Amino acid sequence: LVELGAKSVVLGGSGDADRQAALEARVEEAFRRRTCGEHGERMIKVCSFGMVGLALTLYIKDKLRPYVQDVDCDRVKTGVDGMAGNKGCVCTRLRLDELSLCFINVHLASGQNAVNERNAHLTQVLSDAFQRTSQKGATRPPKMGFQRRSVYCAQLHHFVVILGDFNIRLDVGKDESWPTGSQQSWLKLDQLLRGQMPSLKGFREGLIRFPPTYKYARGSTVFDTNRCPAWCDRVVFKTEFGADAELLEYDSFKDIKFTSDHRPVAAQFVVSLPAVGADQGSPQKPMEESRPPMPAPAARPEEPRRP
Repeated sequence: LVELGAKSVVLGGSGDADRQAALEARVEEAFRRRTCGEHGERMIKVCSFGMVGLALTLYIKDKLRPYVQDVDCDRVKTGVDGMAGNKGCVCTRLRLDELSLCFINVHLASGQNAVNERNAHLTQVLSDAFQRTSQKGATRPPKMGFQRRSVYCAQLHHFVVILGDFNIRLDVGKDESWPTGSQQSWLKLDQLLRGQMPSLKGFREGLIRFPPTYKYARGSTVFDTNRCPAWCDRVVFKTEFGADAELLEYDSFKDIKFTSDHRPVAAQFVVSLPAVGADQGSPQKPMEESRPPMPAPAARPEEPRRP
């Protein structure tokens, strides 16, 4: 949401207010067109904020407004040893009646061989979000409406979604600059599917049936041959405390090609809780269950992977 440069990365940590407002206006106009019919439901903004090139906007149906509570927002900078917001996350959490939800928009370290740095960034994001003290022991004082009371933990919600530019790359050979075979066969080289992101322990992802999201010549469907193609942009999720999530849709938008050299992705879910009285634990207490990192599947199933 800003023109990226040394000054904006360090000093423009909150993004550009005018561009954020313009984004909200476009989102709300799209909602208005969709809901202007006889049975249309009005959408209400819960929160909207940014950090350099990241933005997070959360809307709900008007009829759900009485059930929204405990809204909290935060941002975590991981660029330049935590001083710059060109990398990191913006996140929000809320309770919708009895359902606790957390949404995290990330931009992780770039580079073909920066998988360890990406893991470090994501570990910091999940550790520091909503906390008063960082994983390095530094104080994170409240500011700009970010409460940072150490009341909530990003991973301890009924439903957690991490989305955005993970900068996941393909493990091509040392002397290779481009993968061989069909695009679908390139997925066997994907660093996330190969289990190289242990920071995503316990998270799942739907089947990838869309083309690589990076890197395109802007305004075209042609890959930039100076970079190896990759599925940089992803949506992963996890459920806890007895909740269940059904992934209805996971796709990229191939026609949005004039604003970036990436292609945006989106996912749609139905989230449910067990029947009242079932043993579902508490979203404020850690689970004892331990799950392995997301592995590369031996065979691609017809349902979302469960590590």
